[in-house]
Amino acid sequence: MKKYTEVPSTQIQQAPGPILDRVFRGETIMLTRYGRPYVLLSPPPTETPAGESQASGG
Repeated sequence: MKKYTEVPSTQIQQAPGPILDRVFRGETIMLTRYGRPYVLLSPPPTETPAGESQASGG
């Protein structure tokens, strides 16, 4: 089961804006070169607001 969309590397060379826009919206994209996986572009990590922590204190 794939968790990414495959995009040929030539497509990002011709029009990088729309592909990077999709990544920043949360989509994971695998750039392929000659039909093989080459580079995985994943969304940036989400930051938690200041003052909140992952662990709950007791």
